[in-house]
Amino acid sequence: MKKIFLLFFVMIIFSSCDELDKIFNPSSDYLLDKTVKPSSEEQIFEYENDIKIIFPNNSIADNIELKVKKESSVPPINIQNLKPGKNFYRIKFSGDANFLKPIQIIINYDKSSIPSGKTAKESIFAYIYSLGSWKLAKYQLDESKEKIIIEISSINGKSNKDLPILLENGDIIIGDFSSTDTGQDDNLLKILPRCLISVYSDQFPKGKVVFQNLILQNDNTFTYNPFVFSGNNFSLAYNSHPDRDPANSNPETSFWFQYYKYSITGNTINESHSTLKTFEISEYRDYHSSQIDWYDFQVKMKLSNVNATYVSKNNDTLIYYMDKNDVNRCLDNLYFNYDYKWEGKVYKQNKSDINVIIMRFTK
Repeated sequence: MKKIFLLFFVMIIFSSCDELDKIFNPSSDYLLDKTVKPSSEEQIFEYENDIKIIFPNNSIADNIELKVKKESSVPPINIQNLKPGKNFYRIKFSGDANFLKPIQIIINYDKSSIPSGKTAKESIFAYIYSLGSWKLAKYQLDESKEKIIIEISSINGKSNKDLPILLENGDIIIGDFSSTDTGQDDNLLKILPRCLISVYSDQFPKGKVVFQNLILQNDNTFTYNPFVFSGNNFSLAYNSHPDRDPANSNPETSFWFQYYKYSITGNTINESHSTLKTFEISEYRDYHSSQIDWYDFQVKMKLSNVNATYVSKNNDTLIYYMDKNDVNRCLDNLYFNYDYKWEGKVYKQNKSDINVIIMRFTK
């Protein structure tokens, strides 16, 4: 009896938490419960035909504990025209490690959920739930095998300048969603007239507005210039002073001068706000000179495949939120030149500087 007690005591002292977890929580609770070790060869972990996780050669430098469970109940997604599929998994990575190369997670999608007349590419999406919200995953479809191939390039944010994707307890939930779009007009962009786009970076941690669709009134108040739609295509253009060159205005010649000029084009998919296929600011200039301030701010920006992340219950707020991973995926190019003449400083930003982009459409 003493020997048994001593053996049990030694197990407690020398076993890791994960090892104890395996003792008191049998691995049968998990579809996968593996220790992934550094290897010069590709490693594949799979459960039947449901899920496969591929670690490329030399993709980790330290051991990782990998656990996968089937998830039957998932947090709601607050995006219109999306319904959850049947393939959701909670994945936990334990260990102080980081992916040196992206890993792949391959799951099924339900072909029967594709609306009539639509393709899988138009209708099937992969999302990752982390940090309290669903985020569109970096993924591709293998339509011949009815699979979604999800790529994850970072555990803790140290590689590829990605932000962390994991929850505080080291879990993520991945899964398939399908579009319920019927092709009818449900585009909130047509009824929400105010557009405000901000970027966040180390230089502008509180954000910098890079576009707002203002129309300047004679009394220096503002109204908003709604987008003009033709099917999936939209555009917007404005010049507050077409007969005046702002370069001729400065605090010595103008008591107060405000100048706005912008031009935007873009298009949606299926005449819905769910995805901005393209959104291009070909010109945005905000010039101001007065007795208290003086600056010349110019922006050009092109985005593609931007997915809506939030729609309010009353349909009065629509948000496209892009974290660092999304910025890398969606931001095609950026010209940012903030000439703060009042202080004689010029601030520039490149794509690599941007951590977050938020596009807000409101009433």
